[in-house]
Amino acid sequence: MVFVIPRCRHDNVRAVHKQARSLQQAGYELVLVVKESVVDEYLGKKVVRAVAPFVSVLRPILNFPALLRQLLKLRASE
Repeated sequence: MVFVIPRCRHDNVRAVHKQARSLQQAGYELVLVVKESVVDEYLGKKVVRAVAPFVSVLRPILNFPALLRQLLKLRASE
């Protein structure tokens, strides 16, 4: 399962420590896609930096195609 949080770091308390860890404890194998990543693995989860080339007010719209291509390449099963 791919857990996408493109505006957060890999050590975000709410998203990673609570939500992603709950999914991992439920038996899911997770890949985190995050804004910035200085590690390849965190708390037993693979970490991948999100592709987000645009920094502007319209970034959610402009970055969506690049992020979608990246997620399709990861080929998540769920």
